[in-house]
Amino acid sequence: MRKTLLLLLLFVATNAIGQELDCQRLSARDIDGTARYVGMAGAMTAIGGDPSAVLDNPAGLGVYRHWEIMMSLSVRPEVNIPLNESVKWTHTLFDASQVSGVFSFVNPYSDYGVVANNIMIGFQKVRTYNSRYQIRGKSHSPEHSLTGLAAQQVSNRGITENMLSNEGDVVTIPSTPIWYENEEISWLSGMMYHTYLINPDNQGGDTYHSLLYKDEPFATDINVDESGSHNSFNFSYGMNVSNRFYWGLGLNIDWLSYRKETTYKETFGAENFTIQSILRQKGIGVNGTIGVLYHPVEAFRIGASFQTPTAMSLDLMSDGQILSNIEMQDETGKNSQIVTFTKMAPYAVRYTDQKFTAPLRFSVSPTVQIGEYGLIAFQYDLSHWKNTFDIHTFKVGVEAAISGSFLIETGYAYESNFLKKQPIYQQAQNTVRLDTDWKNIDHSQYASIGFGYHGDWAIAHIAYQCRWYNSDVYAHELAIPEPMRTMTHNIVFSLAWHSR
Repeated sequence: MRKTLLLLLLFVATNAIGQELDCQRLSARDIDGTARYVGMAGAMTAIGGDPSAVLDNPAGLGVYRHWEIMMSLSVRPEVNIPLNESVKWTHTLFDASQVSGVFSFVNPYSDYGVVANNIMIGFQKVRTYNSRYQIRGKSHSPEHSLTGLAAQQVSNRGITENMLSNEGDVVTIPSTPIWYENEEISWLSGMMYHTYLINPDNQGGDTYHSLLYKDEPFATDINVDESGSHNSFNFSYGMNVSNRFYWGLGLNIDWLSYRKETTYKETFGAENFTIQSILRQKGIGVNGTIGVLYHPVEAFRIGASFQTPTAMSLDLMSDGQILSNIEMQDETGKNSQIVTFTKMAPYAVRYTDQKFTAPLRFSVSPTVQIGEYGLIAFQYDLSHWKNTFDIHTFKVGVEAAISGSFLIETGYAYESNFLKKQPIYQQAQNTVRLDTDWKNIDHSQYASIGFGYHGDWAIAHIAYQCRWYNSDVYAHELAIPEPMRTMTHNIVFSLAWHSR
C-alpha cells in the first residue's frame, strides 16, 4: 500500500496553485444569515444587535437589552449560464441559514459603568456549496486533451510498459510493484493505459502518447454536481460600558461537508471516453474573534473586529472510473469495430486528519446615524493568507426607519477575486485523484433589499439578495477554460421572539 499519496489534498508544496484553488473553496464565505444582515449586505460590524452581526463582531452583542430567540430560513435558486452556449442550469436549495439565542443581563439602574453583560449561542451557515452546471466545448486540438496530460505524467520518468501493465500477475517481474501501489505512477495514467487511451511510443521505452492523432479534433462535455455547506457554531460574550464602548469575544467551531461528482467526456470521431469521479470532504476547526464598537456621539459609531485563522482537520475520500469506446482492428487487420473498456479505481482512497488553516479576517466599519430616520454603514473586510493572496470586500448598507417599528434596508458589496491572474493548476505526477477540474471565480458583487417589523415582543424580517460573478471552468490543466456566469438569488425570512 502506498505510504503517501501526494495531491490527495491539494496542499503540497509542488502544487502551490492547486493549494490556493482549494483554499478558495474551503475558505470563502457567503454574505448570509439573518434577513436584516442580508438586506444590509453584511455591513453591520458597527451596528450590532443582530446574531449575524455578532458572528462578525462580538462587541455588537453588548447592544442587546433583552433576551431573544431567532431563526432564519432561506430559499436559494442558483443559475449557471455557460457563455459559449444558451443552456441554463438551475439548482434550488431550501435551508435553515441561522438559529440563535441571546441572553442579556442588564443593570436597569445605571447608564454608566458596566450596563450589560450578554451571551449568545448560535448556529449559522457561512458557505453553501450546492451548485450544478454542464459545459460543452467543441473543436479542441489534441494538445488540450486529458489523454495528453496522462501521457505526460508517465513519460521520461523511467516508467516502462511492464510497470504500467503489472496488476499482480506472477508472470511479471517480482520486483516490480503493482502499478496502483507504485508511488511513481498516477492513477489517471494507469487507468488510461488499461483502457487504451495512452500507449507507449516504443516497446520497452518510457515515453507515451495520446490515442488522438496529431491533428484530430475532439469535443468535450463536463458535468459537475456539488453539494454541502460550511457551518459555524458560535459562543459569544459582549459587554456594554456606559452605552458608549462595547467589546466582545467569540469562540467559533466550524465544520464543513462537501461532495463533488464530476463526469468528463471527450469525443473524437466514433471514439470517446468518460471519467466519472467522486470527491468527498469533511472537516472541523476552531477560531476566535475579538471586537470593539465605539459610540462617541449619537450620530457616529465605529466598529472593528479580528478573527484568528481557523485551524481545521480534514478527511477526504476520492473514487472513480474510466470507460472508453475505442476502435480496434480484428485479427486480420482488415476490419475494425468499437470496443468498450472499463477500469474502476482500485479502491476508494481515504485520507484522514489532514491539516488546513483558513485565513485570518479583519473588519472595520464607520456608521453614520441620521437621527431617528436611519443610518448609513460602510465596511471593509480583509481575508489574509500568509505569503499568498488576499480577498478584499467593500460593503455599504442603508437602513431607514418607517413609522417607528418598520425598517427597510438596501445594500451592495464588492468582493475581489481570489487569484489575480490566470491559474495554472499543475497536478502532481503521481496523483491518485481522478477529478482534474476546478473553477476560478472572478470578483463577486452583491445587491440586496430588506423589509422588517421590530415590535415589542417579536421581529419579522424578509430580505432578497442577488449575487453575480463570472468564472473560468478548467476541465484539467491542459484544457482551454470555458467561461461561465453564475447568478444566485437568496430570499431570507427571519422570525424572532424577544423579551421587553
